[in-house]
Amino acid sequence: MLLLLILEIPIAIHGYAIQDQGLFEQPVVRKGAEKQLTEGLLVRFDGGEVNEDPIVPFVAHITLVIAEKLIEKLGEDAVTLLITDWLLKKLRKKEMKSLLIDRITVDLEQGQIKRIVLEKVHEMRK
Repeated sequence: MLLLLILEIPIAIHGYAIQDQGLFEQPVVRKGAEKQLTEGLLVRFDGGEVNEDPIVPFVAHITLVIAEKLIEKLGEDAVTLLITDWLLKKLRKKEMKSLLIDRITVDLEQGQIKRIVLEKVHEMRK
C-alpha cells in the first residue's frame, strides 16, 4: 500500500488583510480556500483576525501543504526554495518586515525563511 504523507507548515502574516496580500489572487477569500502553487504544493487560508492595534490591524493564517512525493521528486532544498521565493514575492510588495512560521518570528529575508522552512520540513519528515 502506498502511503502519501502530507507536511503542513502554519504561517501567520501580520499587518494586512489576506485580500490585500494577493496570496490567492482573488478579491474574496473564504476560510478553507486553497491555491495550488505547483503539483504537490498548495497554500490554504485558515482564517484571520482583526486586532485593535493600528500597527497590526489584521493577522492572516495560512498553511503550506506539501506532499511527500514533491520532496522526493525535487529534494528538500528545491521545495524549500520554491516556498521561500513564493512567500517573498507575495509579501515583499506589501513592505512587510516579518512573519510567523510555526510560531517562530522570521524576518522577511530569503536566508531566514529558507532556514526555518527547511527545519520544519526536516522535523515533519522524521
